Amino acid sequence: MRTEARRRIAEDLAGADFAAFAARTGRIGGQSEQRAVGIVPDDVAAALGSDARVVRLSSYTAVKQRAHRRGQQFTATDYQRVQPMLDEGLILEESPGRLQVFKQEAGQIWRAVVKVTEDRREIYLQSLHRSTTTQMGRRARKLKTLRREEQ
Repeated sequence: MRTEARRRIAEDLAGADFAAFAARTGRIGGQSEQRAVGIVPDDVAAALGSDARVVRLSSYTAVKQRAHRRGQQFTATDYQRVQPMLDEGLILEESPGRLQVFKQEAGQIWRAVVKVTEDRREIYLQSLHRSTTTQMGRRARKLKTLRREEQ
């Protein structure tokens, strides 16, 4: 079942509809939409204290991401990195219910922040951006390591 869900999410992330969602610069009708960007493995769900498995991206966060990543050549396809990060990345506990995930890919380090809602029913991607070896090392020394990056 999770394999099918991952396949559907991957297809959605690669589609034009998701690209339009991620490219918006404001809210539509005052409502925040949500899109699935990944499925958390069991160890990540346990660390978040949630039975939820789907990681969601809200339109509010997508707009924030777009505004903060100007000039960084950040695109909707970058969200396709989330699943491999969740599956294989370095997982650090920033605080209860909030994790930082790092993964190196093709010489570039990426950092995602994932959090669970207060009622623990939903998981959201809060941030996704490029990072550095220095930033990753600093956070790894400071925060509790829940999983080392798989090579």
